[in-house]
Amino acid sequence: MSFLSDSGMTIKQVVDALELQIKALEEQIMAVEELKTKIEEMNNKIELLLDVELGNWEIKNNQMIFYDSKGSELARFNLYNSRGERSSIAVCKRERVW
Repeated sequence: MSFLSDSGMTIKQVVDALELQIKALEEQIMAVEELKTKIEEMNNKIELLLDVELGNWEIKNNQMIFYDSKGSELARFNLYNSRGERSSIAVCKRERVW
C-alpha cells in the first residue's frame, strides 16, 4: 500500500485512472483491428491485380477471360471493336461481365 500513500492518491482515484487507461487501450485495440481488416482487404485486391497481370487469359467467343494460378476464372470481359460490335479482333473496348 505504500504506492497509494506515496502518490497521495486514494483507491478510488487509482481505480478511476486504471479504468481510463483500460478504455484507452480498448480503443487502440479497436483501431488496430480496423487497420488489420483494411490491410487484409487491400492484400486481397493486390493479389487479384497480380493474378490478372501475371496470370493466364484467353479470348473466347468475343470475351476475354482471366484465370488465377490454379486455373480458376477471375474475371470475364465482353470485347468490342471500334463500331461497338462484339468482336475478338481489333478490340477497342472491354466491359466486365462479372
